[in-house]
Amino acid sequence: MRLNTTNSLIISFCLLFTLTTKAQTCAVVFESSDTNFYFTSKLNQQIQNSVFVNNIKLTGLEANNKYLAQLRFKNDTIELQETLFLLDAGFTHYYKVDKKGIHLKKIAPTLDEKPDPNQYLVVYDGWQKPQKPVESLIDSNEIVKDTIEFESHYQLNDYEGKIGCPWPLNVDDFNALLIEVKQKNLEDDKLAYLKEQLDTACILTEQLSKIFTVLEYEESKLDFGLFIYPKTFDIDRFFDIAKQHLKFESHIEEIRKRYKVKKE
Repeated sequence: MRLNTTNSLIISFCLLFTLTTKAQTCAVVFESSDTNFYFTSKLNQQIQNSVFVNNIKLTGLEANNKYLAQLRFKNDTIELQETLFLLDAGFTHYYKVDKKGIHLKKIAPTLDEKPDPNQYLVVYDGWQKPQKPVESLIDSNEIVKDTIEFESHYQLNDYEGKIGCPWPLNVDDFNALLIEVKQKNLEDDKLAYLKEQLDTACILTEQLSKIFTVLEYEESKLDFGLFIYPKTFDIDRFFDIAKQHLKFESHIEEIRKRYKVKKE
């Protein structure tokens, strides 16, 4: 009888701890008022999505806190900024987004349910990797493709070559990424972090060169080169940059072979 009582107390304590932990956090949903309006988002200067989406849920936010939300629309110079006051623990705050602002629509309890297939899900805890977005949520031009023409893309001065991906990271976001990488002591941690953060992103070869510089070992540079090649905007310049940082021609050829790129 005493054993059953003890077990019940343990179970009750675990349940209470789980509920208490959950109650200390909350979530935010940003949904575009027009499904054709795609945006990227940052909270407190941390990138939440580097591809353009029209519906995103951010979980794991500390309640009774405030966050600076910054949203940037695709093909537009508009950047929305709004301070979010999240005072409701255990609740989800729903915002509608248009090019005039970020509008709170409702606050509802956060339920234990399966992920909504209509949302791009991110756990807010210092650049954690989001789930893969479903294609209906992201702009089709944001999906990494072979070097083909995109309907719209970033305009880079003095570059008329092939485009590997349409929208490279902006200067502020890239600099924040680079700072985080430099703060890591282990090479493996740097490489893992880069792969997590750039999994669905796009960079310029100028940015590529800076990343190569912070990687110390040849093997790490090769590994990153194999990973990042299709995520490079000015992709025709990729091998010119790679040759400056990779010591062995065989490593350059390995990247060419992986992506079936003919040597000029």
